[in-house]
Amino acid sequence: MASRHTEHYGLSQWEASDKVERTDFNADNAAVDGALHALAQSKAETAAAFLPVYDNLERAVSTEGDEDSPHKKGLEMIFHQYQEILKKLGVTEIEAQGAPFDPEKHNAVMHVEDESVGENTIVEVFQQGYELGDKVLRFAMVKVAN
Repeated sequence: MASRHTEHYGLSQWEASDKVERTDFNADNAAVDGALHALAQSKAETAAAFLPVYDNLERAVSTEGDEDSPHKKGLEMIFHQYQEILKKLGVTEIEAQGAPFDPEKHNAVMHVEDESVGENTIVEVFQQGYELGDKVLRFAMVKVAN
């Protein structure tokens, strides 16, 4: 026997049940989508927070010094391990040196006139930029020609 609610809207018991199930399914999907978005946001914020540490390790590894020093070798090992972790997380470098300037990924902090390169070409990278998927974690800080 159909309920007053289903009779009022002209729905069969099956149609009413199906409608309730679809509503529940849509609500569950919205909750999952929200959780996935929050997780992705959290991952991006965490990765971005570690980029200054990565920069410092890169600077330490690139300093002049005794290549056979155990400290230098240890820093290189840590740096390469750090690179692998970022790679596994999906963090990638934003292409910059020699690339066309893209305001969606690059932050131009200097401009230079140089006829030997094309217009809006990046001629120097002051700080590497990074992205996670299509989300920019940090813009590349660059010098642009022409």
